[in-house]
Amino acid sequence: MALWDIFKKKTPAPPPKDDGPHLEDYADLRVEVTSQIDNSLLFSARIDSVQGDEAELYQSTDSSLPEGQAVTEPIPVTMRGFLDKGRTGSSDNMAVTFTARILPVRTRIWKASGIHLQNMSKGRAFFRLEVNAAAVTAPIRNNIAADKPCKVVNISVGGACVATDQIYHKEDRFLLKVKLLPDRPVSRLYCKVLRIVEKGNGQFEYGCQFVELDDAARSRISQDILAAQLAMRRK
Repeated sequence: MALWDIFKKKTPAPPPKDDGPHLEDYADLRVEVTSQIDNSLLFSARIDSVQGDEAELYQSTDSSLPEGQAVTEPIPVTMRGFLDKGRTGSSDNMAVTFTARILPVRTRIWKASGIHLQNMSKGRAFFRLEVNAAAVTAPIRNNIAADKPCKVVNISVGGACVATDQIYHKEDRFLLKVKLLPDRPVSRLYCKVLRIVEKGNGQFEYGCQFVELDDAARSRISQDILAAQLAMRRK
């Protein structure tokens, strides 16, 4: 080897190409699956067994698909999930949206194919159902709670829009008690006010986030939303 070859400056290897997030990054993510045909909520599920642009969905709630109807053609769907900032490595929580086509493979297990990451941004991650349901709020001050009537305009697994004449401010918290269906128990949900819209005549609409929810509570809310959606369709 020539002496100059020893000291010749070597060209550094190019850094590995960063082509963005991969589907494997979202394994175990809980998502809501909605139909692209009519935007109805089909079920909630967990992403698993990821391979390329395919995965299995482990259904965690009942399905709004008609009972006894065999699904033989892939259903085009949108899947929405929520990544907390601890998982994203950023300072913000993020909503993530995928498109895919799904087919059942076993009881409560679906094959999702052609999965495409459509969007990731700050914002709503969950399907919202318009309900206009009677409810009450209980503002908590000094351990004294007073129920006040309100309306739940819409609701999702992540939060609700609440209409009332009570005055709250951003970051205020209150207990929301709502019954989406007559045969369902009352849901008691702690809310944090994120947005305020003054409607006039002393009325306000509050965009609220549910706080202090565990997975079991989220599953109950999701199941109630599915049941309420089905009841509305039957009317």
